[in-house]
Amino acid sequence: MNVRFTFMAASGQEEGKFLVDDNSSLYGLSDGEQFAVQYNPAKPSSYYSDEASSLSQTIRRTIAVVMALFVITVFLIEFFGR
Repeated sequence: MNVRFTFMAASGQEEGKFLVDDNSSLYGLSDGEQFAVQYNPAKPSSYYSDEASSLSQTIRRTIAVVMALFVITVFLIEFFGR
């Protein structure tokens, strides 16, 4: 689900968007509901919200990193083991 939002920065009103899954607390927000957004004052287009993250995203990223490390390890063993 795409969550589109606006926030006020020193430079004026900024717009942003998060792609969230159904495990995020932002999933299913109604128009007008508010949530916390952190942004870089020097670059307001760089923003973040803890609520946009979910456990399933963290698990998927961890699995991807572990799999990449496994593939690299197997490659190194095969390449240097001969």
